[in-house]
Amino acid sequence: MVKKMRKMNKVAYLRSLEALIAVIITFSFLASTYNPQLTNKNEENKQTLIKLLGDDEFRNNIFTLVDNCEYKTNNTLLVNLTKPLLEDYDFVICNRERPSLPKKTVFLDSVYITGNITNSLDDGVIKLYYWKP
Repeated sequence: MVKKMRKMNKVAYLRSLEALIAVIITFSFLASTYNPQLTNKNEENKQTLIKLLGDDEFRNNIFTLVDNCEYKTNNTLLVNLTKPLLEDYDFVICNRERPSLPKKTVFLDSVYITGNITNSLDDGVIKLYYWKP
């Protein structure tokens, strides 16, 4: 009787192990075949900041972004230089501060800025968030 119980317990463990392996294989297959679309492929990568960095005026004024953000509604040199490249978008340019963003699809361009001792940023990453209004 004891031998029969041990044999039944071994069979139960094997069936549980077999079910676990089947679940893992199924999950692996589904995870490898499921590819969600993160962005709309019709939206092009604008690389606006890369284009703006070619402008000496923009580069010289980027150091005014110390712990603040410049929104499209602001009337600053940085915003005025960016507006022609993003006419159909609302945008905000930030350094370290986290901007208030809408609950829409928001695109992000970022660049790392270096400078000399007189013109430098604590966090040299400049971020441009832009979205359709």
